Amino acid sequence: MNELIENFFNLFFIPKVSKALSEIMNFGAILGVITYFFKYLFNLFLKRKNNLNLIPYYTDATLKAAKKKYIRTKCQNIDPSNEIEFNNNFAFAVREDLLNFFLKNVFRIKQPEQKYYLILGDAGMGKTTFLLNLFRLYNKNLRNLIFSNEKIRLLPLGENFDELQKVISDIKEPEKTILLLDALDESNLFFHEETKNYSLFFDKLISHVSNFKQVVITCRTNFFVNEKEEPYELKIKKYNTIGNGYHIIKKVYISPFNKSDVKKYLNNTFPFWQIENKNKAKRIILSTKDIFFRPMLLSYIEDLVKLNKSNFIKFEVYETLIEAWINRESLKYPDSERITFKQNLYYFTYELAIHIYNNYKENGYFISFEDSQKIASKNNINLNELEIRSRTLLNRNSNGDYKFSHKTILECLLAYFSFLTRKNIGVNQYQIFYNLENFDFAQDLVEELHLNYKQFFKLPNIYEIDDFASEHASKVIKEKYKNSKPTIVWEDGTIYRIHLQDIS
Repeated sequence: MNELIENFFNLFFIPKVSKALSEIMNFGAILGVITYFFKYLFNLFLKRKNNLNLIPYYTDATLKAAKKKYIRTKCQNIDPSNEIEFNNNFAFAVREDLLNFFLKNVFRIKQPEQKYYLILGDAGMGKTTFLLNLFRLYNKNLRNLIFSNEKIRLLPLGENFDELQKVISDIKEPEKTILLLDALDESNLFFHEETKNYSLFFDKLISHVSNFKQVVITCRTNFFVNEKEEPYELKIKKYNTIGNGYHIIKKVYISPFNKSDVKKYLNNTFPFWQIENKNKAKRIILSTKDIFFRPMLLSYIEDLVKLNKSNFIKFEVYETLIEAWINRESLKYPDSERITFKQNLYYFTYELAIHIYNNYKENGYFISFEDSQKIASKNNINLNELEIRSRTLLNRNSNGDYKFSHKTILECLLAYFSFLTRKNIGVNQYQIFYNLENFDFAQDLVEELHLNYKQFFKLPNIYEIDDFASEHASKVIKEKYKNSKPTIVWEDGTIYRIHLQDIS
């Protein structure tokens, strides 16, 4: 092989140069093989170590899935749910890289004074994905592999706590172990109807993990009734030279994506040769304001693009996302309970939208938790307190009031109800039940639904609409518009008129 390489270089260089180049090539090839071999061994070792610390709940494949398309999680000092729309949040929030916060600061402290951390975020903000990547990067760091005798464990709190307690008790050298606990809001510790004092159960959890070096817990923000109810001082004493006292739990909020994060995600999702798909994804995102600033919803953008519809309307984006959201929440229940839960969650969401619409002039776009419970009870919707707080499409602000995770979701539902109940009251004139004067986005969606002859929906229909008659009406309207360029003119918040411009 060496002689062949040298003969090849002889065609272009003098013999001495050819010999030197062939030796460099051989050395590079040998070095490449050695590097590949050691990299292979390192990955095998890392995979084995990961699996040992993930079993029985996760696998190395779970880590790889969490790594794919991951955009580094940011945290902030202000609850983002206090704003009606995410875009308004960035002006005042101090954002920090959450991985760096733990990997470069918290986990390097030899004798940590602060050992408990609570990461709060709404549904779909990437809490589980963050913990998986935190675990992965900690183990991958050569400094931790070679020079540290500390371990890291990741456990899901959604498992039965009695079984989880045994797993925790079996962890050797907890004082040298960092413990990551995912989804406090899913722990069966808290599903007790006999008391609403969840702090008692939280104290029970902390007492079981108090001997670990550090403990990081994730939880949905709206699991706690309000910001004051979020845990702060714990029942665990600390001993030092400044008066001892009790441990506190440091809390941070996961930040929503910003435009730069969304751009990075699209670049990771669509390679440069898929420029058409990337542009289509950008158009979908632009049509929905900042709803895709929530990582979980942004993860569906590839599915939306794959639908390959040339006339994708904004409403269809929203109904797809709402359906995906509710399906995701239903996966937390056994098969036998999912259909009932989904039905309850849909109709509860509808009743919430109607209640907020009826009261928004007095209360804004918020609803108290007590009122949300009354709505469920009044309409015989079987959702318990924790499901209302942490499974719905609601976010909780620091005062304990709730709103839809994004205002445009409320407007999407109002547009849906309005379109289903529209009445033809004159020549090219229609009336809707809900007054959309102060809901510009809802008006836009009604216009889209009407001008695109929308007939079938993914969202359940609570109105007794004759589907056959609706389909017939849509065909009539489509035929009527075929030689015209229709536009919609709103006469007021409840009546709109179709303006036909002849283009034949």
